[in-house]
Amino acid sequence: MAHRTSPTRPNPSPDHIELAKSRIRDILSQRIVATTRTFDHLISDTGDPRLEPHILGRARKILVRDSELETKILRANDPPWFYLPDARPADVDSHLATLAPLLQEISRQAVTGRRGQCLELAIFRALRAQPDAQYLGRFLEFDPTAPTRPKKLYSKEEPPSHIGNRAISAKRPLDFLYQHPAAGFAGIEAKNVREWLYPGGEEVKALLYKCVSLDCVPVLVARRFPRSTFEILGLCGVVLHQTLNQLYHFADKDLADRAMRQDSLGFDDIRVGDKPDARLLRFIGTTLPEVLPCARARFDKFKDLLACYASREMQYFEFSGRVRLRAAGKEEADWEDADQGNPDDNYY
Repeated sequence: MAHRTSPTRPNPSPDHIELAKSRIRDILSQRIVATTRTFDHLISDTGDPRLEPHILGRARKILVRDSELETKILRANDPPWFYLPDARPADVDSHLATLAPLLQEISRQAVTGRRGQCLELAIFRALRAQPDAQYLGRFLEFDPTAPTRPKKLYSKEEPPSHIGNRAISAKRPLDFLYQHPAAGFAGIEAKNVREWLYPGGEEVKALLYKCVSLDCVPVLVARRFPRSTFEILGLCGVVLHQTLNQLYHFADKDLADRAMRQDSLGFDDIRVGDKPDARLLRFIGTTLPEVLPCARARFDKFKDLLACYASREMQYFEFSGRVRLRAAGKEEADWEDADQGNPDDNYY
């Protein structure tokens, strides 16, 4: 398959950029300081019309370029904090003195590790609630009736890293393998992160690579996805489920409560615990087995493109252009023209 240089990435519409700039200014006039994830939650998660995070990112760059937005990074590897140029320095420092340590605390490895396992446990509990479900991957020590949860991570029996002669690295297995009587195996991955997961994210590409290697339908469970992830990867048979919240471990309840407050980080979609909610139970018990046969047919149809994209042999805009044309039954040679018709599509 010949690969041409990808065209220039299209920019969001000017109207969307102006609206995003206005929303960013409004938030900072009330909150004084904010990070990227706060903007994502307050604008992208709940805004109308919805402005996805890549549009907010473009708007922030323009505001910074035009000196309408200031940034401050408190220590190496910390995300930037944003504030308006006319904000009182004392107010900026006062808010940062409270919010920056909290953001650093919820980003500690021990906390993120427990948080990551919470969603895996919720999926495991949802799988286990299905009497006839065939799946691989389990937490042997986990007792859902226990009154408390230990701070340490549960040891996990990972699913096998091979299906017959097909294999992936045993160091990076899928979270679960789910077997469907008609569609075969599906590979389930859980990503309990605040970021919206775009098609170009490393987590997404890693899932695609593992599932293509094992010939199993990709299933991704995460807090939020943009339109481009649903549109392009959905055409390819990738099954997506939005949790619409982020799970925190019981041991981190105090951190969760502080992060949820509107006078703090404002992440009011946080939920403490590892119990699957009704949406996740319905997805695992009803939706997933219903959609997998169709997803398998799509996955088989687009598997070659997924393989090239996941292995970085093909850039996103060629991949998405070819996917659109193939789905429409058209020749893929004109993939550049197909992609240019989607100016708000972005893989970041």
